[in-house]
Amino acid sequence: MGIVGSATNALHRRDGRLWWSPAAKAIDDNAGNRGNAGRWIGNAQRVERTAEGGIISGVATCVRDGSRCDCAHLLAYRPRASGPSAGTVDWSVWKGAENLPIALMFTLRPAQAATVPAHLGRATHAAVLRLIGNADPHLAAQMHDDAQVKPLTVSNLLGLPTRSKTVAVTPNTAYGLRVTLLAPALEALAANWTVAPPDVLDLDGTDWQVIAITGDPAVHPWAGQCSYESLATPALARAASDPPTRWTLEFAAPVTFRQRGMNQPLPTADLVFGSLLDKWNAFAPLALPEEVRRFANECMAVSRFDLRSLAEPTKSGAWQIGAVGRCTYTATNRDRYWLACIDILAHFAFYSGIGAGATRGFGRARLLSGV
Repeated sequence: MGIVGSATNALHRRDGRLWWSPAAKAIDDNAGNRGNAGRWIGNAQRVERTAEGGIISGVATCVRDGSRCDCAHLLAYRPRASGPSAGTVDWSVWKGAENLPIALMFTLRPAQAATVPAHLGRATHAAVLRLIGNADPHLAAQMHDDAQVKPLTVSNLLGLPTRSKTVAVTPNTAYGLRVTLLAPALEALAANWTVAPPDVLDLDGTDWQVIAITGDPAVHPWAGQCSYESLATPALARAASDPPTRWTLEFAAPVTFRQRGMNQPLPTADLVFGSLLDKWNAFAPLALPEEVRRFANECMAVSRFDLRSLAEPTKSGAWQIGAVGRCTYTATNRDRYWLACIDILAHFAFYSGIGAGATRGFGRARLLSGV
């Protein structure tokens, strides 16, 4: 039984990860002929259909980039047109699919009147690491020392005017701190924080009382919680019918990128979606192919923008430039597979942040709907 043309996309496990690609377009269970996806060829050893005919599973040996790899499982996704399982994917093959990225909003008040730096991104990052260290010192040390993609973002203290170097604060005014967590070990800590918030955070020598912590979007628009499955599945369903071709992102904090040893403050499509791809593949159970970066570079254009530059101080005292505002990205290629990948990443931006410095106040972003 060949599966060419019977599915639009596929999931397969490789190197302990679950990968999604147009494999089903390229695999014939006997001939192993290369299909229009051009990335995977191989022979399916077993193909099974569910009663609804929505998920085709099997085992295959594939060829990728000229080298052989064994796929322990292959799930070919064929979107259902209607019913309770419309547009769904069987995530049960990956035991980590229950991961829930979470965005927490802290409400803080200074314990007493004080004059504080207007830019406290490094101080808020240090305070959050201390919170993590109180529960798991090894995890906090690993996150501090690890040069790889970080599984969290930490905002500057929200509500502070940033046009001067220092600002006067009083207990009469509440301020915000946003923390997003992308890995299971951190998500477990978040549950404890919301139930029993810490009393005080030390930010650069000033004590701030923690009034509340919420992950409820009904309480604050920058709070939320959503599984990786819930981020990906709607995009798969949209790709099956009428996939979006335009996305408007709001950069609420300066966004900048490290490129060739320099900071690049212009949020071009390849840099934005390349950054999102790096974070998604670092933490999500469903990994997307590196070719997404190429699609963003070659098949997406900025169609509208309202951006301005904003500077934030670095540890050395130098100023780092980033862009804030809105930018709309439009796909010039209507391939549904790649549009679904971009759509997943655009929704993920709310939790992951974009670009460099997301652990110290940079890169806070979200997808805007109806724009």
